[in-house]
Amino acid sequence: MKAGCENTVFKEVIEVTEKAAETGAHAAMIVTPHYYKPRMDYVALCAHYTFLADRSPIPIILYNVPGFTGVDLEARTIIELAVRKFLAAGAKRRRDLRDIEILNRQMP
Repeated sequence: MKAGCENTVFKEVIEVTEKAAETGAHAAMIVTPHYYKPRMDYVALCAHYTFLADRSPIPIILYNVPGFTGVDLEARTIIELAVRKFLAAGAKRRRDLRDIEILNRQMP
């Protein structure tokens, strides 16, 4: 079972993730942060997900829905996070297949 864990405040995302784990969730699906769109680059997104994953009692799933958030996870961001071994999965909704091709070739 996976649980959607989203909020604009880190502390609350962590609290929701902990509650999800307590109720039996096996992973937390966390959407890309979208409240500071212009600042959500590779470095910021890696820092965001690393901060949350380091504090999550269950693995996280990167939930990428750029049509709703206005923020898109690049292939290199997903690969970097996967290398760190805390990524359970990635849900990527995108029409551009180039990122999918890159992910297929470079994922660990």
